[in-house]
Amino acid sequence: MALAVAIGLILGLGALALVIRGASALLGSIRQQQSKEALSAAEAGIEKVLGTLNTRYPYLLANNHPSWTSPAFIPANVCRNMAGTNYALMPTQGTITNASNNEVGQWKVINYNYKGNYYYGGSGTLRVEGTRISPGNVAQLAKSQIEAEFTVKYKDCTPKALNAIALLGESVNVGSTTVKEAGTSTPGNVLCTGCLSTAEMNIGTGAIGNFLYGPFPMPAVPTMPAGLQPWDISLNPAAISKDPSSAQIFAGQNRSISGKQVCLVDTDAITHCRIGSVKLNGSEAATLKIIYPSSTSAIREVRLYTDGAIDLGGNASVCQAIADGTSNPPCTSDPSSAGLSTMSLQWFGSSNCASQGVKLNGGGNALNMFVYFPCGDVVINGGSNSPDVRGAVWTKTYNSSGSNVDIDAPPDLLSELQKRFGSQFSLSLKRPVAIGINRWVSFEQVK
Repeated sequence: MALAVAIGLILGLGALALVIRGASALLGSIRQQQSKEALSAAEAGIEKVLGTLNTRYPYLLANNHPSWTSPAFIPANVCRNMAGTNYALMPTQGTITNASNNEVGQWKVINYNYKGNYYYGGSGTLRVEGTRISPGNVAQLAKSQIEAEFTVKYKDCTPKALNAIALLGESVNVGSTTVKEAGTSTPGNVLCTGCLSTAEMNIGTGAIGNFLYGPFPMPAVPTMPAGLQPWDISLNPAAISKDPSSAQIFAGQNRSISGKQVCLVDTDAITHCRIGSVKLNGSEAATLKIIYPSSTSAIREVRLYTDGAIDLGGNASVCQAIADGTSNPPCTSDPSSAGLSTMSLQWFGSSNCASQGVKLNGGGNALNMFVYFPCGDVVINGGSNSPDVRGAVWTKTYNSSGSNVDIDAPPDLLSELQKRFGSQFSLSLKRPVAIGINRWVSFEQVK
């Protein structure tokens, strides 16, 4: 009997050990499964976050988290109509449900770190935590985290022509300026690179534009041909009337003044002129004329390089004219109707970033031109036949001077600039996109 009891006790203990071991293995299996389910919740969070960033809030790819609900920086170069502006709706947490629509898991963004710039891109690292919860969310059963590193690229918007920047400045006083895409009623792009919000742009009643802000890479000023000497144009109406050529620049013609070459036609038939400064004054109209050949087959392209100030006081103005065989052909009020393009006049300022005053009067004549004064303080007085400028105005400081200024960006602006000066001048709106996974690390935590 004693032996039977002993054997029974031993067998009972063995059975109990087996039961305990089986229960432990079952519990371990359950915990491992719960950990995998938490990892699946984290994966779902990663997919949700990246999908939403790429489609609705791409600019948040260039902002670190946890500041997504109030981003420190919204890049200006975000495609129009491709980014939701209500970034507070960007999901940073969510739930996982089963087939019965019961909540069985949760995910949340732990952090996101971006390393790169706001034009060429970089890399982003996103960490999301997943949690497996008990029915009714009574307890958290397991947690897992995933950290994914991916490439962030900036891609051109489509169609690209609609993304040209027609008005750009480190400081922009919009006032009543109207900026549109030429031939349409679509607002054109106005960018203030030194602003932190549109409130700093002084947007007046009646102003039109797609108003943007934030840093943007600026290209270097193109180099003028060697040997050009500065030509200071300081005249009044009487002096111009006596000698009209004293305030005329001829496309396709070299020019020397007092033995100094001030204009040079290069091998591509583009006319380059170095202008030291321009000062036209007087109550009567004093006009600097850019005169082009009447033949539309001729190269009708002039580049002006100005080191000093441009001061058009009183009724003075700059206009474009078509040669008609006379010594002083009339200004054309609509250069486009005469076959002139935006690139018919390219006006560049100093690149040494000393202050450069630029005052332009619209007068009665529109201008087809691209203006780039990276160190200039540009003031435009409107009043010409609409638009005042068909092209683009890029400068350090822009001021509408309280008048109604109209700027139209032609659809070929980007392609024309890139063709002449390379991709660095093809400034356009872009959008960041997360592509590829360079590194994927998971962390499981069994409770």
